[in-house]
Order: sequence, then structure tokens, then C-alpha cells
Amino acid sequence: MYNDFLDELEYAEAMGFDAVCVNEHHGNAYGLMPSPNLMASAMVRATTNAAVVVLGNSLALITLPSGSLKKWRC
Repeated sequence: MYNDFLDELEYAEAMGFDAVCVNEHHGNAYGLMPSPNLMASAMVRATTNAAVVVLGNSLALITLPSGSLKKWRC
């Protein structure tokens, strides 16, 4: 299934899309994509021209060590 997601995103780049987006969905029928960071890292290796955009990276779902919180400050 995850290969299908990656294949679709690679196909979008092949068709000339400037960017592909990955995000994390919960509680819906089509929301089966795992961590957007994991999918984005796989896409970066497979793309050459399209930008890879991560949308909806929920900090509430991630357990961060207390020292990592400094990099999330705005």
C-alpha cells in the first residue's frame, strides 16, 4: 500500500507537477499514509525536480525529548 502512495507521488512528478505534498490523516477512509516525515524522506530520494512539501506535521502525535523542544520555538 505504501508503495502505491509513493508510486502516485512519483507519477505526479513525471507528469510535470512542481511539488508533491505528504500529510497525515486520521479518522477517514483515505487516510492511510503513515508519518509524513517518513514518506517525505522516501520521496526526496525518488524525485529530481519536484519539491516535497510536508503538511500537517502534528506535534501532538510526536514524543519529543525535552532538549528537542528548542528547535520548535518560533
